[in-house]
Amino acid sequence: MKKRKFVIFTFIFYSAILIIINYTYQKVWKTPYILFSYSANCTPGSEIAVNKLADYELERRNFEKVWQISEKIDKKAGGKSIMGMYFRGSVKYHLDKKMAIPLLLAIKPYFKPHANNKCSEGRIRYIKVLDMLIDSYNTIADKQKTKECLNERQSLPR
Repeated sequence: MKKRKFVIFTFIFYSAILIIINYTYQKVWKTPYILFSYSANCTPGSEIAVNKLADYELERRNFEKVWQISEKIDKKAGGKSIMGMYFRGSVKYHLDKKMAIPLLLAIKPYFKPHANNKCSEGRIRYIKVLDMLIDSYNTIADKQKTKECLNERQSLPR
């Protein structure tokens, strides 16, 4: 009987500690941004969290931070990485569409193999690259290239 009470008390005590810890973290991580930022700054940083943080900063149009994150991605990869190039290309697109075209064209082939996988992050990135290229070519009035990218975008399965 004493052993059973001890086990139950231990279980309740352990559960209370876990509830307190969980509550504390939930208070700290109020938004996805805070969670991704925390996770990205851990050592080693989570690759998924770093990418999500860069996406979040890109949505907020915080291009300087996105550029820093892209350099962090490259540093972790030990050189130039596709995701680092993707984020730099996105920043260049927002700042100067014409200057972004060579970088966007360079990274497009890396995401193309994922184009038909509807649940793939690579597909989403590929579509974003195509959309940026369409807009960039349209900005410089290159109708032929715009049409090629539009056809490629429209040929993707829905």
